[in-house]
Amino acid sequence: MKLVKGNIKYQKQIIEMIDDWKLFNDTHETNTSPGAIFKNPCDDFDYYLKNLEVQENNDQGLVPSSVFFCLDEEKNIMLGAIDIRHYLNDYLLNYGGHIGDGIRPSERRKGYATKMIALALKE
Repeated sequence: MKLVKGNIKYQKQIIEMIDDWKLFNDTHETNTSPGAIFKNPCDDFDYYLKNLEVQENNDQGLVPSSVFFCLDEEKNIMLGAIDIRHYLNDYLLNYGGHIGDGIRPSERRKGYATKMIALALKE
């Protein structure tokens, strides 16, 4: 298991993970997905990758962030995603925090989130 940056070589795995999440989110009241991976549609994958992370200079008042995907190398699937915010604004200080994370619904309750956050803390 390792964290990877979004890349065209992971397109299939990322889209499969997002589709898993969308199916879950459409049928459940609770949405436990990191917002960063859903802010843009992934049908234009190049655009998706270029706009995945928040940059320092943005006009939306968002804080800069780094997004990583959690790859299970043995299964060759994306297990989840994590959004590391470089600093906090007032809203994130009260409600969000430095890390937004989630494990795809079909892979939950297997201890992956704990491992993914441990990897993120090294970043």
